[in-house]
Amino acid sequence: MSNEPDTADDGDEFIGTCYMQDDGALILRLRATSGPDAPVDVAGVVGSATITYALNDPAYGEILEHVKPIRPGETKMVAPWPD
Repeated sequence: MSNEPDTADDGDEFIGTCYMQDDGALILRLRATSGPDAPVDVAGVVGSATITYALNDPAYGEILEHVKPIRPGETKMVAPWPD
């Protein structure tokens, strides 16, 4: 249905994407950048991660709850988790 984008929009409103595979596994592609209040030694630092959550992963339910609704083959933008 939708293609799997590599990263989220440049805005602060999303931190990445979540893609659901046909088997239900979730693939999160997340990105973080240091903010304006970051110490000088980490200013401009960018980090990214790709994490796969299989159905039997203990964190699967929490991730699914955060990104739902999502169906196999769909990609959703991922909002930041609450602090």
